[in-house]
Amino acid sequence: MDKDFEISYPAIDPGRSYTNYILSIQILLDGFSFVIRDIVSNKFIFLKHTSIDDGGADLMTTLSDTVKTSGILSKPFKDVNIVFNSISSILIPNEFFKPEDAQTHLTLSAGVLRNEVVTWQLCESVDATLVYAMPLQIKEFVDNVWPLAHCFHSLQINLDIAQALQQSQKRSVMLINAGQTSVSIVCCTANQLNYANTFNVTTHEDFVYYVMLVAKELNLDTKATSVIFQGLIERNDPRIVTLSRYLHHITFTPWPEGVNFYHGIYNIPAHYFSNLYSVI
Repeated sequence: MDKDFEISYPAIDPGRSYTNYILSIQILLDGFSFVIRDIVSNKFIFLKHTSIDDGGADLMTTLSDTVKTSGILSKPFKDVNIVFNSISSILIPNEFFKPEDAQTHLTLSAGVLRNEVVTWQLCESVDATLVYAMPLQIKEFVDNVWPLAHCFHSLQINLDIAQALQQSQKRSVMLINAGQTSVSIVCCTANQLNYANTFNVTTHEDFVYYVMLVAKELNLDTKATSVIFQGLIERNDPRIVTLSRYLHHITFTPWPEGVNFYHGIYNIPAHYFSNLYSVI
């Protein structure tokens, strides 16, 4: 899915106070997307997505142009959440994590970092800290436009989604956050995290390979494990068609409970923006 779109509740007024609104932004996988939630009605009332084929200059141009032309993104929101996707990340048990060693851990895992800033976040549900790299340009842009924003790595959000799905379904879960150039995989069994990682992919064959590699390494029961997709991937995508030959329970993340949506947003599959709907 690479089509740009914008869906807005008719009553949203660019001139009104935004102190009852929460803005949530996702950077990459594979685009720049954001939603607005009205905390009074507990309803998502705005959704916009701009596709991005690659990072670098294209991403910075899209970010800058969208902020300048939207008339919304620079408003004084009650809260701003930013979800960032990065290949360079590592989950470290809290008993072994020291802030002064964060860059060393990430460099050993992901290689030499160039023009990137190392940061980290506590993942309380798994008693670990997620260390990741963000391009310096992106970090400076975010700090300038949204200095008080709450920042999350997409893998951190995936951990929470996967655990919630595993607990509700009472079976092993493999959550796959699908992009055109990356794929994040989180596996949970019996209320425990078994695996969490993000891979760089260039072909559909790469995508299928990494999913099946993880399933094999964890010795997952392919006939019983619930394989749940989210992200900008169609239900009839060739990658899913291929994987369905080996994985018998493929579904997609559902609409979240306890929150409402402007009816126009329901025209977009729920799994496209699960990360954004989860940082509320």
